[in-house]
Amino acid sequence: MVAGLVPSAKISAQTNGQAAQNPNNIPYDLSLTGITGSLKTRLEELSILIKDKKSPPRSYGALRARLERDLKTFEKALRSEGYYNASISHQIDSSQSPVAITMRIFTGKQYKIDLVDLAFPGVLPEETVVEA
Repeated sequence: MVAGLVPSAKISAQTNGQAAQNPNNIPYDLSLTGITGSLKTRLEELSILIKDKKSPPRSYGALRARLERDLKTFEKALRSEGYYNASISHQIDSSQSPVAITMRIFTGKQYKIDLVDLAFPGVLPEETVVEA
């Protein structure tokens, strides 16, 4: 007896031109509050939750992992913009469908460097000094 593999037609379920959602996935919506303008745009561009929204996680643990990555990324981004005392609170409301994730960002005071004055001890040789 000889057995062989017969290729079958690719089967995919479509709904309005999009792949059907896996019922085990956890769809969600993200809302960023407390910020506006270019800072909000920058955080949205950095967000894993936004980038991966079309591929919902299969568990709440995976959803929380995405949230934790965004929290760390947002804290770094806020520090890079001079918001050293920023704080981020978050809430996950799983009673809604899709799950509602809210991140409230409190930037606090923005610190800016106005002047940098470099002082070197001793005398520098002239060939190492370069004027800008």
